[in-house]
Amino acid sequence: MDAITNTLNKLYVHNTHTITHLSNVKSYSELSDQEKAELRKLKELDAHVRQHEQAHRTAAGELVIGTTHYDYKTGPDGQRYAVSGDVKIETSKASSGPAETIVKAMKIRMAALAPSDPSSQDRNVAAQAMQMEQEAQLQLAKQKTENSEFLNGTVSYNKSGKKIGLPNESIFNIIV
Repeated sequence: MDAITNTLNKLYVHNTHTITHLSNVKSYSELSDQEKAELRKLKELDAHVRQHEQAHRTAAGELVIGTTHYDYKTGPDGQRYAVSGDVKIETSKASSGPAETIVKAMKIRMAALAPSDPSSQDRNVAAQAMQMEQEAQLQLAKQKTENSEFLNGTVSYNKSGKKIGLPNESIFNIIV
């Protein structure tokens, strides 16, 4: 019996809070001029924040993790308006190698800079993506050099994968 009474009391408190909250809601005509100005600013900010985060989501595509998160402020009309937000994207290197990491880093950078007014955090993410891209380019160039050396016969690898040099062509010409 006590459990039922306890549950009913919790429901009563919750419903009383809801009724109190709803009684504080004003229609637009009941708002003061100052409240109307605040409401206009909140509506503009809400639209801007949502557009900004959607630009990130659209550009990031399959790199998006989860849903967009928004922080809200309750306006004088009792409605909630988005005042900030974030989109989480996957920013690790591609597991398939440097060429794919370059493509991924470019997409991360484009997603970070997609809104018309990137924030300082957006610019930081873009800078980190640029660094990841440059590191992958260096790694790719190193791989290409090693492959070229191997194909040209100027380098070889032993069974453990350690790089070893081959005699140069002039020695081969003398021996042959």
